[in-house]
Amino acid sequence: DWRSVKPLLFDRIRPGFVDLLSIIDCSAVLGLRNLSEAAEQVMFFADEIGFERFALVGHSMGARIAADVAAHFTERVSRLLLLDGSNLPEDPEIAEERLSDEIKRLGQEKWAELTINSMMVENLVTDLKLSMVKRLANYPIQVLLDYYHAMAKWDRDQFLPAINKIKCPVTIMQATTLDSGEKRHSITTNPSSRWIDGFSTYMPKSKIILLPGTGHFVMLEHPKAIADWVNKNESSLTTNPLTSKISN
Repeated sequence: DWRSVKPLLFDRIRPGFVDLLSIIDCSAVLGLRNLSEAAEQVMFFADEIGFERFALVGHSMGARIAADVAAHFTERVSRLLLLDGSNLPEDPEIAEERLSDEIKRLGQEKWAELTINSMMVENLVTDLKLSMVKRLANYPIQVLLDYYHAMAKWDRDQFLPAINKIKCPVTIMQATTLDSGEKRHSITTNPSSRWIDGFSTYMPKSKIILLPGTGHFVMLEHPKAIADWVNKNESSLTTNPLTSKISN
């Protein structure tokens, strides 16, 4: 997901790309039910590779996790870049049940195809879209359900408390939003969302960058914008930045 970003980073920058354990090896760790556990995985990785203070980038579910890291490890995160975050509109139990029903009704492969297409991927090449569908179709269903439940629970219980705890500067690059029926729209046609409005209200100094004509996978369509953000902020860090690969 970040293959186009890494070559654009300055040579002196040492990036780290975090894969969640349950995504790397589903047989070892089934999906997490709490995104704060995923935030702890990010910090374990940072400690393991010696990142004391770092800039953090998160996309989609990873934007939630990155916000949770910044909220609970305030002295470790110097700056935060959140890519196309959102909030699920449903109660976590209802959201998980609905997802389970959808996968059973459609079959996982068809569900994966419809899900990726709903993320507005028209600008991506066909091979890349097919690869994304295949990856999603191959996840164990329980992992998908666990993470979906975890996202909805974090959105309901932790989103606003996390915003109120974040101390570092925040930049948001937003391309899409979800409506109350969980249908994705371009940010330019549906500019308000609980995600954007929450940061605007509780962190009014947040920098919000709208990306018209862009789908959900911002890092694939605008890798230079992300690399430029990391390169620009590198000089403000006491150590090298960490780029968090925590995606769908």
